[in-house]
Amino acid sequence: MAINEEKIKVALVSGGDSSEREVCFMSAKAMANALSPERYAVTVFDVASTETRAHSFNYGGDVLGKKPRHAVAAVEWNQLVTTLYTTGYDVVLPALHGGRGEDGTLQALLEVAGIPYVGSAQHTSAIAIDKQICKAVLAEHGIPVPRGQVFNSLGEFDAAKPALEPCVVKPNGGGSSVGVTIFREVPTAG
Repeated sequence: MAINEEKIKVALVSGGDSSEREVCFMSAKAMANALSPERYAVTVFDVASTETRAHSFNYGGDVLGKKPRHAVAAVEWNQLVTTLYTTGYDVVLPALHGGRGEDGTLQALLEVAGIPYVGSAQHTSAIAIDKQICKAVLAEHGIPVPRGQVFNSLGEFDAAKPALEPCVVKPNGGGSSVGVTIFREVPTAG
């Protein structure tokens, strides 16, 4: 790196309020450690409510270990975009799984503020997180998808379950494998 060349300012956004909060920190640690401190000025943002951070056994300050090579900051969701905008980061690296980090919310906020980020666009994220819509889009483009059915209540599912087994159940808007249940067969009496 040339003497006059400035480091690229990277905001690595992690944590969040979803059930995948701890996984986010593992991703953030891997991403942060892969970025050279000689070339990048990285700040890892633990974005969540104060209440979420207080009840979490892990938080942004623990992400990088005892001797972090990069800065760590805590920020509330409602202050994230303002903080990123006013501090002039060159790019945002989302390390948020599930919830607002995966459903297009973060991407939409960054797009409105004109803040560059890595990853899929807001509309793509919104489609991908909704399993029913995603399957319809894939099928429309000739990509094979498994049979599926959406239930709007547990009662609806319980009534239909015997006819469906074996089956895999997944929350329509959940990320990763959170909430996946496999029903192999209906238990028989006796």
